[in-house]
Amino acid sequence: MSDHSTATAGASVRLTTPSVTLAGSGNIRTFTMPASDVTVHATFAKTALQLLWEQVMSLIENATFTVPQEYASNSNALAAYLANLINQLLQGTGFTVTPGDIVVFSFTPATAGDSALPAGTNGVFGFRVTPSGTYGSAYNTGTITATPVGNEGIATPSLKAWTIDGTLHVSGLTAGQTWRVHTILGTLVYQGAADASSEATLPLPDRGVYIVSDGNRVIKIVN
Repeated sequence: MSDHSTATAGASVRLTTPSVTLAGSGNIRTFTMPASDVTVHATFAKTALQLLWEQVMSLIENATFTVPQEYASNSNALAAYLANLINQLLQGTGFTVTPGDIVVFSFTPATAGDSALPAGTNGVFGFRVTPSGTYGSAYNTGTITATPVGNEGIATPSLKAWTIDGTLHVSGLTAGQTWRVHTILGTLVYQGAADASSEATLPLPDRGVYIVSDGNRVIKIVN
């Protein structure tokens, strides 16, 4: 070992024969190397951030991610949208991610509908999340829903849903058409006709996963 050795953060250090004196404070301890050999035993401990990350990794890996085409024009836009979805998923855990924590791969963009193929072609993507200061990545895949063409050859707005403080917000509804909200177990929470604004808000009874449907358009949201 060198004449001046250092023990780093996250380690419990025990020195054996000959006895030496540790100096320093906080996460760093130092000692001066004597003339003879010194044996250092280190026991490493996970940080609180790492332990929390390991708890929330499964939430990300077991979720279903569906992104409207308008928010997935490229991998950077997709990463920003995914960060928002993931942070909604992690509400209450105290953990947040940023777009910079997300790497998108296997990115195939969606193709909007046209007269030949009104429904368009959905895209797909894979991604991994590795927040700064943590070890291990959460992996998942998702679907980019293509923007379809309406009866008049005009792209219909995407169905969007999000929650703020326990209230569901929905936009892109079909005016006059019945839309519904179910729990992930299939219990009906709400059913009603969309008004002319094509938007709606609805207080949700509990935290959990909900399914919003408007005709054949379906989206999953986590409260």
